[in-house]
Parts: sequence; structure tokens; C-alpha cells
Amino acid sequence: MTGAEPRQPAVELDVAVQAGEMRFRKPGDDVRTEATAGTTHVTRDSRRDGIPLRARPDVSYSDVRVSFRIAAWLDEPGDGGEA
Repeated sequence: MTGAEPRQPAVELDVAVQAGEMRFRKPGDDVRTEATAGTTHVTRDSRRDGIPLRARPDVSYSDVRVSFRIAAWLDEPGDGGEA
């Protein structure tokens, strides 16, 4: 795709959740993304407001917001799998 505008992702998912109070029983970071055959590129981005990087079990966090975005680009015929 030399000299062309970047293509839009074939699949996009944007999710956001907001809560007045949130408590974790067992915090973890088990989010995984895997590219399958025919996928050129996958990106993910997340943001947490009101929650520390390492949340602690049984601690209440107030006025929290969590957002997550994942996008995937698929191979185009003849593009050799490169975006």
C-alpha cells in the first residue's frame, strides 16, 4: 500500500463501562488477542480511570471508567499479507 491512504480496519470493537463503585474479587490481566490466518494486523488499546495499574482484591474504587478498543485488518488478495 505504498503512497495510499491507510486502510480502515475490517473489524473494530470499542467498549466502555463506567461505574460509581467497583470492587475486584480476584484482579487479573487475562486479555489476549491472537491473529488468525488472513489477518494482517491487530491492535488493541485500553484505558482505565480511577483504577490503579494493579488493582487489589476487595478494595473499592470509586468513579471508575474502563475503555477497550481492538481493531483488525484482513489480508487483501494479492497483498502478500502486508499492510
